[in-house]
Amino acid sequence: MAPYSGSTVPASEGRPDKRMTEDDVVARLSSGMTIGIGGWGSRRNPMSLVRAIARSELTDLTIVC
Repeated sequence: MAPYSGSTVPASEGRPDKRMTEDDVVARLSSGMTIGIGGWGSRRNPMSLVRAIARSELTDLTIVC
């Protein structure tokens, strides 16, 4: 799951659940966007998002890592 700050899904403790699947994130992207991808530490898996983007039909992306 990847974070998305616009999510309004309720979670425990009254805070919104900001997690999304990689495909949900890709669905919100548009060709020509500049996006930043973080989480390169040992507990994160940003390459799953990179692979989902590569499988998509998005073009002309600038990816900042």
